[in-house]
Amino acid sequence: TLPPELSHSPTLLPLLVFIREESSATGEPNITDCLLRTARTMAIAAGGEFSYTFRFDNHMAFQHEEAVVGMLQSAFEDGNPMIGIWHAKDDRTPAGNVDALIPDTMFLTQVKGAAEDVPVFSYQQDDCRAETGGSDVVVGHWYKSTFWVADPVAAGRFAVSVLGASYIDSQYPSKPLPNCTQAIWVLWPSGFQLHFVRASGYQRYPTEISDAMRDVLSSRDIAAGVFDVLMHESLMVSVASLDPYIERLAAFDGDCPWLLVRSGPEELALF
Repeated sequence: TLPPELSHSPTLLPLLVFIREESSATGEPNITDCLLRTARTMAIAAGGEFSYTFRFDNHMAFQHEEAVVGMLQSAFEDGNPMIGIWHAKDDRTPAGNVDALIPDTMFLTQVKGAAEDVPVFSYQQDDCRAETGGSDVVVGHWYKSTFWVADPVAAGRFAVSVLGASYIDSQYPSKPLPNCTQAIWVLWPSGFQLHFVRASGYQRYPTEISDAMRDVLSSRDIAAGVFDVLMHESLMVSVASLDPYIERLAAFDGDCPWLLVRSGPEELALF
């Protein structure tokens, strides 16, 4: 089980920190190119022509609540591009979710069932999503974080073995199938969900996701104490002690180097 610090407050909203990194090492992925491509894809879809990328699966999701919808409406009025998405076999959110790109990032916010609250273009995704699955636990405004990954199974195993999560039924296949999104969903004891998604049907070419992950790993050398620019794109939680997590990492049978970074006079961060 996770320590009490990771219990989820029903009123909790995330703290978002935006960092501009000027010291990218040679050989790291071209962040500017990725940012521009993600923004261009969203702009096309927001303008009425369906366009989607696997990178949209890097998002935080919020329940459909008045305060959250109000923030979404304000962002729309400010000109932030966003789209509505609903799934062919998902009848639980018939209004569709709204995905909004945070400007100058590769990260999105998603508001459940909000497509009737803002006048966005909405699109249907037929990506093998089932009607059942997930968790009925309601944990407040912010209820999940989703990540695009090359290997959902490996990511889920890490979350269970090291982070203390438990598997829950995903609404997507857990194994790769043609033209289907593959996903592993896990749940922390607090009720907060982590989703690891490989949207193979939304690649520009068949190996784009694998190539993108290879680019990330080609510049990653955590074992040598190197902090690369994409490590800023992370979900961080606060705990009383890092010892249990380091112990689990030592016992983990996957290839998972780790790095301790001093984040304050008496505080360390584990990556």
